[in-house]
Amino acid sequence: MLYCIYAISSYLGMVDNRGLFSFNFVTDGFQPQLFYYGETEIWTSGNAQLKQALVELSYSQLNSKVPEVSWGKYCASTKEQLSAAYKLIDAEVSQQKIVHRSMSLDMNEMYRRCVNELQTVKKKYPYITISKVMNGEWPSCTVKLLLRYIIYENLEIVAPTHKRLRIMTNKPSIIGDRYVTSEELLDSPRPVISLRFKNRQIHLVHVSGYLKVLEQSGLEKNYQIAPSLGDESSSYLFKMLQAAEREINNRLFVSITV
Repeated sequence: MLYCIYAISSYLGMVDNRGLFSFNFVTDGFQPQLFYYGETEIWTSGNAQLKQALVELSYSQLNSKVPEVSWGKYCASTKEQLSAAYKLIDAEVSQQKIVHRSMSLDMNEMYRRCVNELQTVKKKYPYITISKVMNGEWPSCTVKLLLRYIIYENLEIVAPTHKRLRIMTNKPSIIGDRYVTSEELLDSPRPVISLRFKNRQIHLVHVSGYLKVLEQSGLEKNYQIAPSLGDESSSYLFKMLQAAEREINNRLFVSITV
């Protein structure tokens, strides 16, 4: 049995005349997804210990239907070996976030102003509604900035009918009283990967840097997102990447045998 971590790089556009990429690392289990914005891949860094750890793993490059997306997986024969590599990747991702902080969307001045305003609002209102943000109740914030805040701080999103208890915390809870559009939600309108899974259309997309799964909800053109915005668990996302890999392998098998 192999234990693997998927590595995905996606071109998002130009920032200050430099190509902006999102680099994501997803493994099965309880480890959170790792990502950073930048123009340099971690394996091109000068970290000799990380380079050696990656060399000792087996690597498989996977086909992508999207020219702007490159992905593959590193695999180990033991959990311990993969865990050691994950820790090194985690440390290097943290370093790359510092190196590329000028390109990192969470360092954006507008984002900081929005967070500061919501922290002030929290002193009076423990709950923030998405509809009020949409209506411009807090001028520094947009829905995209709010969603970024939800993800980075693992904020709770509750239904409008949820019994509201005032919790003593510095972070507000978010009332999900409105749907948001894909333009408000996604970093890029282009999915990283699309596939059919159990008769459902699945899209892997970027939301504030993180990879998320969008799947159609019912017969309407509404989609639900997984893992939820404040959830760092990557197990479901890992399963979708495995499904996408199987779909690619099946297509290759058919094309070879036909």
